[in-house]
Amino acid sequence: MGGAAAAMTAGTVGKGRGRFWHRLAVAAGLVALGAALHVAATWPVAAEFGRAIPCTDAAGTQRVEPLRPGDHLQLLYHFWLGKDAAAGRSPWFTNVYEFNTGSDEGHELRGLYYLPFSAVYMVLSGWLGDAAGWNASQAVAGVLGTVFLALWARRFTKGWGAAALAAAAAGAIPFRWAVLLCGSPTGFGMAFPPLMAWGLDRGIRGGERAGWVWAAVAAGCAFASDLHVFYFCGLAAPVLGGMSLWLSAAERGSWRAAWAAAWLGLCAVAVLLGLGIHAPPSGWWIRAARAVVPGYTMIRQSAKACCLVPTLLVPALAAGFAALAGWRRRGRKGWLAAAAALAAVAVVDGVSMPKAGLSALPESGAGGEDIAAAALAAGEKTPRALAIPLWPGDSHWSSLYEYATMRTGIRWVNGYSPMA
Repeated sequence: MGGAAAAMTAGTVGKGRGRFWHRLAVAAGLVALGAALHVAATWPVAAEFGRAIPCTDAAGTQRVEPLRPGDHLQLLYHFWLGKDAAAGRSPWFTNVYEFNTGSDEGHELRGLYYLPFSAVYMVLSGWLGDAAGWNASQAVAGVLGTVFLALWARRFTKGWGAAALAAAAAGAIPFRWAVLLCGSPTGFGMAFPPLMAWGLDRGIRGGERAGWVWAAVAAGCAFASDLHVFYFCGLAAPVLGGMSLWLSAAERGSWRAAWAAAWLGLCAVAVLLGLGIHAPPSGWWIRAARAVVPGYTMIRQSAKACCLVPTLLVPALAAGFAALAGWRRRGRKGWLAAAAALAAVAVVDGVSMPKAGLSALPESGAGGEDIAAAALAAGEKTPRALAIPLWPGDSHWSSLYEYATMRTGIRWVNGYSPMA
């Protein structure tokens, strides 16, 4: 009996170790997939990792330009504000460098420094420089986005092969990389919708409490990263939850399938109402419904609804690739190759569309050093300046002032946010 018990214990330990190494291999494979996809879609960022950062998805003939204004510098500046606060140079959750007329009081900063990916920049930029810190934060966002897509896809397949193909095909859509290359917070936040969907499905269909925790974590990270992504996640959550409920009911063959279908119908009506006066036909009936359901009017760029596209594509792609790969036992290898070829076509087509253009990050701060030196020579402890722009005050050219602050600590009487 003792020998049998020992053998069973050894077998259990062996299986446990086997599962550990299997999971480690899967995790490494998914990270490698995400890294390959990111490098391909953002090239030549990897070649200029420590010297320049992406600034556009429509580059010209010059691969690396001199310091170029744009959203990328504005978001970089907000990443830097977190680093500046962590170093003790400014109070937490304040922006004392813009619209400062002499006092550092009353300059509250809205938002959470675009965490969690800004934390990568805060940690690495001090050692490797601003360009490397920024590029590393984008790389982490790109890799995790692909990994989360694969986790979501795995809910619809029996193995990781079809899930990886679905994640690669869905993650290659040009919109994802365009917003990331242009320095939009949406490019970072797009990592979290698939994590939310995965968590909801685990909680509803799998009955796992951990799923609800992951869904909440994804929603919180989306809120901190980009409010557009957070808002559209909120719109999608009932639909994704209803789909998981329907699948759960269908698997169990219970009466809940009818209830889940009704839930999906209600979600569809809610989305239709959300279209407002633009819904068919001419929205006359929605105009009347607005007395009960007011329209949402604060979306700055409605095209950012595309942040949900990879997440919404995954279930169909995963199920399709899984069915194709396992169609026939005799020709299974051929069908698997066909599935891989289809995914490869989607990936190559998607990542070849963005043309990354880069902006160098010089050590000088757009003329800020001369201003700071003159202020110090005049006996001022804190250099201050007023920028008189030759362009509208809300132009992205004003992001050059923010870059000058990063290099010199100048406090500006005006700044990049005319609504402040």
